[in-house]
Amino acid sequence: TGADSVMAASDFIISIRSALSRLISQEFPFTVNVGKINGGVRENIIAPETTLSGTIRHAHCEGREEIIKIMKNLSQKIAEIYNCRAYVEIN
Repeated sequence: TGADSVMAASDFIISIRSALSRLISQEFPFTVNVGKINGGVRENIIAPETTLSGTIRHAHCEGREEIIKIMKNLSQKIAEIYNCRAYVEIN
């Protein structure tokens, strides 16, 4: 069976909100939003690649690096579960 990148991406979207809300101090307000998901080419073919795009907004620079670190770590753990690879690019 192939690695289902859409399932891995959906698991990441659900998990990241929960992880960040537990791991980032409430004194550093932030929001992470995934606004675009692009994966697959047909309804009956497992998607080998899925791309997520979104925004990170934060009130304090201190929390930004921690948010990025958590996102990268979580993406790698989820990719491992789904036998995928994950790349996190922050602009």
